[in-house]
Amino acid sequence: MLKNMSGTTVYRCVLENTHKKYTCVPCVCCDFCERVLHEYTCVVMFMWFGTQVYSYACYLREIRLTEHIVDYILIFCRKLVFETESGVGLYHFQMLDLQPSKWINDGVINGFASMLNYEEKKRISGSNIFGDDDKVKGIKPRLFGQTNCFDEDMLLNRKHKEAGRVEKFKSALFLVVDQKESLMSLSEYCVIFFPILEHNHFYLVSFMERNAITVIDNIDASKSPIHLMNNDNFFQKSTPYKVKDIFSKYLKMVNHHKSAEIEIADVVRLEFEWKTVKNTVDCGVFVRRHMETWFGVTADKWDSGFPLTHKEKKACLTNLRKKYAIKLVTSEANKHRSRVLDEAAEHEKTHGIGCF
Repeated sequence: MLKNMSGTTVYRCVLENTHKKYTCVPCVCCDFCERVLHEYTCVVMFMWFGTQVYSYACYLREIRLTEHIVDYILIFCRKLVFETESGVGLYHFQMLDLQPSKWINDGVINGFASMLNYEEKKRISGSNIFGDDDKVKGIKPRLFGQTNCFDEDMLLNRKHKEAGRVEKFKSALFLVVDQKESLMSLSEYCVIFFPILEHNHFYLVSFMERNAITVIDNIDASKSPIHLMNNDNFFQKSTPYKVKDIFSKYLKMVNHHKSAEIEIADVVRLEFEWKTVKNTVDCGVFVRRHMETWFGVTADKWDSGFPLTHKEKKACLTNLRKKYAIKLVTSEANKHRSRVLDEAAEHEKTHGIGCF
């Protein structure tokens, strides 16, 4: 039993510390665990504040000062700090978006999705670490798509006909499944997530094996820019129904056993207690947390770890930003893990940890 950063008691945190590597049971409390945040404070400081020089370097270049110094700074900030074997990468300066109250770019969302796909394989192939209470999570893996699976060009560009849209989706999906043709039927998965960017707002459209199509949006429906509207004309559909249209046609093409049911299913907005009204900058944090914790259960059985009061929720979102910076860097999926940890430790020696 531990106390999280807001002082609330949390349970079921299993940590294994082996050569500065934490392997956490994927439960709610691990995202608020003080041990992890304390151990990797230097990583957070390096990711957040070690890149402050990037904007200064751009300023120096603007006024044409010492080019070789500027080039050195820019090269440092353009180093990859996260990259998977499939080539999904994040540069150092992109991690600035994980600072509190900053809108997160789609590169960070895609990097996180790629990392979750790696972890999902381990969850399924490893021993049963969940126990009887967690059997609802199932034995089939989930799949986490990327924002380019359904991008603006595919959804809005009238030059793409039906077959062209499906082909574009197929090409994007091929990269998500690590270019493994055997996984393209999608019969392997129980839940499939697609992060969608619309009106500068991230949300999820998820497809479940039991025919449910769900929109998971942190903003309350009364204030959300995301609407649910079907139409025979593709370009008159709202985005979630466009996503459903393309996805269901793809499932039919690959003879998925649920294609007929998904084709006639309605898109439903998932309701839950921790929705926001005015928070428009933390949608990327909500999307990552929702991907991480949702296994297709009903909302009343879904434990996301989010408190309900505004003040506690804001503190929780800040903690998650720190944790996700740490999680991306220290993940076994990250090819640059050892180098970045060494650089973060060196940054700590030179500049100290400070506070955040």
